[in-house]
Amino acid sequence: MKKILFYIHRIQDISVLSPLIHSFSSEEVIVHTDFLKIIEGKRGYVERLLKQYRIDYIQKFNLKENRDKIGIVITTGAHKNSGLLAKKARRLSIPSLTLQHGITNELENGKPIKFYSDLIALWGPCQKDFFCNKEFSLLKRRLFWKRTNSPTDKKRFFITGAPKFDDLYKPKEVDRNPLGIPELKKVVSVFTNTHWATRYSEEGNQRFCDTLESLVKKSKDLFWIFKLHPEEDPDLCKCRFHDINYCKVICPKEEKSEIETHDILRMSDVVIMALSTVALEAAILKKPVISMNFADKPGYRNLLEYHEDIEWVLMEALENPEKFIRQQEAFVQGFHPGKGNATENLRKIVLYILKEGVRYNKLLNYRE
Repeated sequence: MKKILFYIHRIQDISVLSPLIHSFSSEEVIVHTDFLKIIEGKRGYVERLLKQYRIDYIQKFNLKENRDKIGIVITTGAHKNSGLLAKKARRLSIPSLTLQHGITNELENGKPIKFYSDLIALWGPCQKDFFCNKEFSLLKRRLFWKRTNSPTDKKRFFITGAPKFDDLYKPKEVDRNPLGIPELKKVVSVFTNTHWATRYSEEGNQRFCDTLESLVKKSKDLFWIFKLHPEEDPDLCKCRFHDINYCKVICPKEEKSEIETHDILRMSDVVIMALSTVALEAAILKKPVISMNFADKPGYRNLLEYHEDIEWVLMEALENPEKFIRQQEAFVQGFHPGKGNATENLRKIVLYILKEGVRYNKLLNYRE
């Protein structure tokens, strides 16, 4: 049987693809990690992350020279390099599959989104609405490789759930001691995510951090965990909170090992964030989510956002978490109505492609 080629180009691709990679034996997969195009300063962090995720990889791979060995190419997202690889696979008659990378902010996109893979695996119905239904009408913008707004194009998108969320549906005990959390203190975790220059202004980021700083100073009875994004400027929050004894600031690139986001969420009583996929992960775990969106652009469908009275909102989330959990049910069902079986869903499809050697049209009929 031919092998599966996984392509990792961005840091976030590691968590998206790793559950599916590990569902196959090492003899069945080839992982190509394109280090040559990783921005300077991140390479060491990415190498550590790949080692921690137990992913063996190669840095150079010529698809044309190995076309007879590869039965499917798997990528994530719609970024440029994934698209180029998918187009190359199409020219070589190799089936391709793209896994959704993160939540798509439906009203934010100013540029066309182009998917070149035969199939695109989505997390939930809101994403399928975004790409395929008239309500959001993005098919008018020539998003795809062929036949825009056609029934065939729409069939390329199908819902599987997200493999990286599968572990959220399994019970797990988390040790709070490594982060120095006192036994009886409630925990508020904050995921700042301020690095998106196209989404947040400097003024909006400043307002976000100022609001957090005010909250922290008034809430000494809580323990605060700040986890920064790997691409974020650590000084934005680190200088404010690093020396406060009831705060823990986690800068991924400066840590000796990865402190899992899912573990932080499990030990949290409330989660605060700017627009981020973390909102969905927290909501799946039934944690109250406070989304503080100080951008001019709308946030996620069915997720309540807060701009004022944040202190009162935090108190309400701590005292009445069930209220927030009920409010978040529609958000979860819209973006990830899965049950923790996404990896198995995708594994079956990949095995079918490898076994039958089928291409685009037959794949669409198989899923029906």
